[in-house]
Amino acid sequence: MSVPNRFRGPMVPANEKQSSADNRAVPAMPLRKRVGRWGIAVVAAGILAIVTAFGTGLGSKAADSLSSSDNPPLSYSAEEKGGECGSVLFLPEDQSQRALDEKPPYSLSEWEEFQHQPGSAYVGRDVVEVAIQGESARTVTLTGISFEVERLRPEQGATFAAPCGDGTYGRALVVDLDSVPPDIVASSREVGAPVAIDADGHSVSRPIKFPWTVSLVDSLLLYVVATTDSCFCTWKAQIPWVSGSDRGVISIDSDGSGYRVFADPSFDNYVTDGSSWNPS
Repeated sequence: MSVPNRFRGPMVPANEKQSSADNRAVPAMPLRKRVGRWGIAVVAAGILAIVTAFGTGLGSKAADSLSSSDNPPLSYSAEEKGGECGSVLFLPEDQSQRALDEKPPYSLSEWEEFQHQPGSAYVGRDVVEVAIQGESARTVTLTGISFEVERLRPEQGATFAAPCGDGTYGRALVVDLDSVPPDIVASSREVGAPVAIDADGHSVSRPIKFPWTVSLVDSLLLYVVATTDSCFCTWKAQIPWVSGSDRGVISIDSDGSGYRVFADPSFDNYVTDGSSWNPS
């Protein structure tokens, strides 16, 4: 079942720019509990060891356009982010047994390979880095964001993680996939501020609000954090845009297949100490 949701708000000043130095940041999880038995060290952990450089070569895709122009006015990339620690990963039963029989991954490249095995899914939260940049001096207005969720049948397997320390921050929004329609529960437009909600479920960050403008010299690096306590699902998002008579959509959808994220109701859990996997 697909359920759309649209997140809008008042105009954001177009002159608020995001420097390349500021973009070396990623979102912390909201303060409320999100990943069952893993504890604060994992929930609040930094998501990345290294993030994509922001600037030259930023957009890897030309944005889908509804105009006849051969040169869409913006480009973008959307990349699911794991890292050496901080993410909790589900592996199906046969793959999880093989993982337990082998030494845990150590380097960043080993972790990337481990976390992107066929059939894997992030647990509790999934983070996608969306980089958007104009291709000319023309401004492009991002008019909102919408989400689609497809609910899946639960699978058997186990989860794996490497605990980390404190989290880092960045421009981000947190969407609750358990809500129907999906609900944005927190966001932050501040590069150096945490994305968090209080005990009453209210955002304590200065929120991102659409419309939001980008151009060649005023780009946006946004982290979309999809969270769940009960859903076994894939999710996608779309950001519509308009620039003069041109309009189109930025598709955040893993080349059409969607991003998998699972709840953690009863999986066996394993944490690495660097040399082996230990039950948690």
